Amino acid sequence: MAALSLQRLNDEEKDAFIANFTSSHHYIFDYLAEELFRKQSASDRQFLLQTSILDHLTAPLCAAVTGQNDSQTVLEQLHRANLLIAQDDRRQWYRYHPLFADFLRQSLEQTMARASVDGLYLRASQWCEANGYLDEAIQYALAAHAWETVVRLIKTLAAPIQFMRYAQSWQRWIAAMPEAIWQTDAELGVGYAWALMSSGQWQAGQQILQRVEAACRAENNDSLLGKVHTANSYLKRMLGDIPGAMEQARQALARLSPDDAGYRMSATRLLGLNYLRMGKARASAEMLAQAMTDIYRYGDEDSAILGLVWLGHAQFAEGKLHQVAHTHSQVRRLTETNRREPPLIYYVWATLLYYEWNELTQAAELWEIALARQALLRNRAFPEYFVGLARLEWAEGKTQAAYATLHRALGFAQQANNEIASARITAQYIQFKLTQGDLDAGLAWLEAHPAHPADKFIYLHQDEYLTRIRVLIHQRTPASLAEADGWLDKLLPYAEADGRQSDHVKLLVLKAIVAAYTNNFDQALTFLEQALILAEPENYIRTFLDEGQPLIELLHRAIRQNLASAYASRLLKAGHHESLPPDAVPLAPHPLSEREIEVLKLLSQAYSPQEISDTLIISVHTARTHIKHIYHKLDAPNRKQAISKARKLNLV
Repeated sequence: MAALSLQRLNDEEKDAFIANFTSSHHYIFDYLAEELFRKQSASDRQFLLQTSILDHLTAPLCAAVTGQNDSQTVLEQLHRANLLIAQDDRRQWYRYHPLFADFLRQSLEQTMARASVDGLYLRASQWCEANGYLDEAIQYALAAHAWETVVRLIKTLAAPIQFMRYAQSWQRWIAAMPEAIWQTDAELGVGYAWALMSSGQWQAGQQILQRVEAACRAENNDSLLGKVHTANSYLKRMLGDIPGAMEQARQALARLSPDDAGYRMSATRLLGLNYLRMGKARASAEMLAQAMTDIYRYGDEDSAILGLVWLGHAQFAEGKLHQVAHTHSQVRRLTETNRREPPLIYYVWATLLYYEWNELTQAAELWEIALARQALLRNRAFPEYFVGLARLEWAEGKTQAAYATLHRALGFAQQANNEIASARITAQYIQFKLTQGDLDAGLAWLEAHPAHPADKFIYLHQDEYLTRIRVLIHQRTPASLAEADGWLDKLLPYAEADGRQSDHVKLLVLKAIVAAYTNNFDQALTFLEQALILAEPENYIRTFLDEGQPLIELLHRAIRQNLASAYASRLLKAGHHESLPPDAVPLAPHPLSEREIEVLKLLSQAYSPQEISDTLIISVHTARTHIKHIYHKLDAPNRKQAISKARKLNLV
């Protein structure tokens, strides 16, 4: 419009116009009124005023608002006069310049009664609703103060998946209506609470739910109370109260009517997710598969995509890797068909599958997509996702990058007071340190983290259990190996009963290493064979390779004894370990005693037999005897080679 006016001015007038263009809105409005609006025909002025309420203009919508059947002709005419901006190449959608729209709306308010203006907004809302533009329909109904219409339309978006998708919109809609309306409508209250929780406003959402729940109980409204229970299940899950979340989901399913399909889907899905958080992979996959059946029947594409992603995660915990691949292919097909981007967690969890299959290039490509979206860097609610990236970097030999990734993730977890994520990240850090032979880091962790009660398994502590076991194994003393074996014996039955085949394989591998370190190679190969039999159908690779040299040697022993030799050979080939390196140190045939470990550590610090005697308060003869036994057990002719082999075995 400024350009249009400049064309009509001489040079002096142009300079004055430019100088004053932004200094006075009154001048701009006066100019628009005089130069653009009042020079139009009466019918065009009426069209301009009535359609000024619209954010976007198209002929059918304008016809519904103004009653003019020639709206397309008028729009094209106004566009040629530079009064409208085309929004598409086909000239079907237009908009006004914001300043011109402000002027027209002010003029409308000054020349038309409020009730008539509300009527324009209501007609716009009705057209948008009929044509599937629900967000716009609600906005126009709000502007029309048509509260019954607003409530009716908002309730069409009153399924939990929609609360999360429209969290910001819900908050905007509720803020625009009189407080008395949503406070006296329990279903709106539940939706508003869910929208608040979806944007992280837990306390505000909880307060609304408490008020709505009290009202529902007073009215014996079971169906609506079921919706409250569903929302409470989501709240408790996000706050870490998993048993409470499961109880709320069960109560929701008991109270919700069959017609409440959206809420029943969400309650079922929440129950499945909470089973997964408790480590009950089989039950989780069953519930999430049931939820998918309901989603396909009643839900939409977004619900199906997210539901499949979660189902794939449960299948991964079950150890059904080929099912995971099939589920992920369904996610890709749905997103491509509906021109949607897969959710962030799809990329993160898909990398776990490709990593396990040792397809590191594919895993890296998926991580690049996730990081390029920047959402992962902004979303600090799930810092444990970075553990997968650190493992990938480590497998690619980027050790410093892996440590940096874990450091950043741990910072996120600590800022959020997320103890579960912190434990998972720390567990991976300690595993890296132990792989590098840094037993001191593991012992420091062990000292700072007293053991959880051994008689009560809590899956949320699984990462701490495994960290403790790994440190004990790397201590390589009879007592520490016995303790590690005891922990493994406690964890294995739970993994088997809960259907966590991924964990089952991992625990059997660790049992094999413990048995080898205690010189029980027959038992070690028995455990390894059990792990290989479970793992081969799903093509596990990194679970074995990530255990390093002890497991590599056991795989070579398995091949020599023809135990799952084809699969064992494939694993060694995947890790480029077809033959042991010349400097590889075999598993110690004779474990060292506690006292010999003490002597060995002093030897590594260049202590003489006399100094060892003085430090441990033993005779010099006894010190020399221990040294002789150490040389024999490590098959080393002298101190230098004994210490070298001990370091490679992580004994010092």
